[in-house]
Amino acid sequence: MPGSASPTVERAARAGDVRLSPIAVAPRSLGATVPQAIAPVAAQLRRCRELGVTTFDLVDAPDPGFAAVCLRRAFPRPDPDLVVLVAGQPARSLAISRAGPPPVSSVGAGPAGSRRPPEETASLLSGFRRVVEARHDPRSPLGFPSFVSDLLGLRDEPGVADVCVRCATLAEVDQVVSHPGAPLASASFSLLEPELLGPRRASWDSGIARCIARDVLAGGRLDGSAWSGPGGESKGLGRAPPTPVRDLSAGYAGVLRLGFLTARRDRTLAQAAVAYVLTKPWVSTACLPLPPPRRLEEILRFREVPPLSPQELGQLEHPEKPPEPEARRGGS
Repeated sequence: MPGSASPTVERAARAGDVRLSPIAVAPRSLGATVPQAIAPVAAQLRRCRELGVTTFDLVDAPDPGFAAVCLRRAFPRPDPDLVVLVAGQPARSLAISRAGPPPVSSVGAGPAGSRRPPEETASLLSGFRRVVEARHDPRSPLGFPSFVSDLLGLRDEPGVADVCVRCATLAEVDQVVSHPGAPLASASFSLLEPELLGPRRASWDSGIARCIARDVLAGGRLDGSAWSGPGGESKGLGRAPPTPVRDLSAGYAGVLRLGFLTARRDRTLAQAAVAYVLTKPWVSTACLPLPPPRRLEEILRFREVPPLSPQELGQLEHPEKPPEPEARRGGS
């Protein structure tokens, strides 16, 4: 791997007054029990900040309450550059879904599975600038356009820097990106699942990056963490029953087809996964789970390894075509 200097993730400009870094990190326990995990996770978050990460993701954090505690421990004093992605819902959607009055504020409350009361999680996040992300329930009588308009109203809440719509279909992404209120859109997007944010759409070519890519590492299949615990330890090796070969083949056949990205041993697959997502000009941010210490700088060094070549991008986006000859890198 080239270079051993610490990487720096440059901050990306966005429309409005909120700026998201190209990588957003979701805090999680790195193998220790929760009380003992707070200090090491907070130290990792501070290291992320030193390396240029200014955006932290509680939407996909396994325990938003724990993540909020770690953020508060890591950053006890205000930092105007920090932005936290949180789950929330506009008031009318909450009122419809609960068939009753909404709480005073749902911003930063996190999903119901959080181990801390929502009001405590929200209190821990006071002082952080927040982007509120919400998902439209297709069963709701509130149509998608009305839902987006209601969500935009959360921008008036204290501490809310912007809003984001979690999209499940390409049609939803189109509606959000073309909406005159300019909300952000988020969707799953990885080397293994390029359908939602991968194809270029004429309506997205505004010159503004308004999309947040989620599950960039495809559930750990693109960085190897699917085989290990969050701290990098082996997952129950020798205790869990072996995985059937058929299941392994179905889960990792797509990963094996990406071997050409690492054949020269000048980048890891995780670095290629992050780099690919951020080649799309409409993507502002790639969301990742907090890597263990030994993997953090490797993944953030994605800008220091050879960029994906036109031939590699062509093979990724048109796998049915035979790859074109590629010039050898560095004269090797």
